[in-house]
Amino acid sequence: MLGAIIGDIVGSPYEFDENNIKTTNFPLFTDKSVFTDDTVMTVAVARALMDTYGADDDIIENALTMQMRALGRNYPGRGYGGMFQAWLLVDTAEAYNSFGNGSAMRVAAAGWLYRTLEETLHAAELTARVTHNHPEGIKGAQAVAAAIFLARLRLPKDDIRAYLSRAFGYDLTRTLKQIRPGYKMDETCQGSVPEAITAFLEGNGFVDVLRKAVSIGGDSDTIACMAGAIAEAYYGIPEQVEKDALARLAPDLSATVFKFRRFYLDHSGTPLPGWEESVYYNPDEVLKGLKNLEFAISEFYVKSGSGKMEPQPVLDEIAALLRKDEVALITVQAPSQSLKYSSSADAVQVQCINDSEGNLLLPIFTSKNQVSSGGPELYCMTDSIYNILSSSLAADNLFGVIINPFGQNFLLDKKNVRLLVQQFEMDRSIASGKTGD
Repeated sequence: MLGAIIGDIVGSPYEFDENNIKTTNFPLFTDKSVFTDDTVMTVAVARALMDTYGADDDIIENALTMQMRALGRNYPGRGYGGMFQAWLLVDTAEAYNSFGNGSAMRVAAAGWLYRTLEETLHAAELTARVTHNHPEGIKGAQAVAAAIFLARLRLPKDDIRAYLSRAFGYDLTRTLKQIRPGYKMDETCQGSVPEAITAFLEGNGFVDVLRKAVSIGGDSDTIACMAGAIAEAYYGIPEQVEKDALARLAPDLSATVFKFRRFYLDHSGTPLPGWEESVYYNPDEVLKGLKNLEFAISEFYVKSGSGKMEPQPVLDEIAALLRKDEVALITVQAPSQSLKYSSSADAVQVQCINDSEGNLLLPIFTSKNQVSSGGPELYCMTDSIYNILSSSLAADNLFGVIINPFGQNFLLDKKNVRLLVQQFEMDRSIASGKTGD
């Protein structure tokens, strides 16, 4: 968790708009570099999670409350927000529905201590909701903790980006060059956590991440605190930077840092398998409704083998899928990220194939296995079947759509695609009370 503390110290001279610097060229430590409330609460959370490791939720939350209040009162005037200050000083005060970034700045220990992503996310929620029980406050803490967990695994950054974007809904497509010019003080999770994650994603080493985080501006110590927490897990900390930071830390806080390291080695270590299913998007989870289509196509082949060509059951099943707004897989141009499957988001280049007669066809797949049959280099995304079919009608050079081209396939020429789309749109208009006239 020292990475979070170092980020706090490095960013402290540049906090608030009037002190912001929009450059990475600045001294890492100055005589104004001090630890703030970010560090105090990071240490408090670490103490509570160590003391109650493996305990029930209510015990953990009680320990979090006690440690945060005790340490906060021992270190007054460190930059606490008004609502949090009131919570610190009143023993009976309850969580106040905050979505401020205080929940995300203090969560580092939760990202380190647990060996599964599920435990990490749950612990992060507990650390947040004792004060920041707003959904955005909880989400911010979970996003930072999850980023730390994945950074411990040294996953490719594009994989980390893809998971965090999908799981938490943050826009991580913006670059720092796009963010930096207009960025102002924003102490909300939704207005600072994505920026901190972006600093980590663009950084090349621990110190570079901190410099990029501070250069964003705004709540610079907290942004650097969050980015530093993730960067430590990914890169480690240079020895001299660690020494310079510890020299600015109170002895009891430093003692907790070293205790936490020993505790981590004794109780945590390398994350356990099982995180892959959550991190790597599995399209089959949203393609379950296509099993009946696969069966209908299979039956079509059985009957075709006996001399009967009966495509209508397949067409009827596609019509049913349109009404249910089901999705399917389409092949796309290889994306910049390393994930081979993603949910539909950005504009992409759809990949088509040619049949033996040279006709251009848009392939649709009902499962990952169907895609894999075509080779390991195919990239896919999900889209609604209606979008796929209606879009194909706009492509003049397309002959039609082919379902599962590398297995038992079914060809829809433009005529059948048009009939399916028109019938669906007519039924939808009638259902909504409109005739379309």
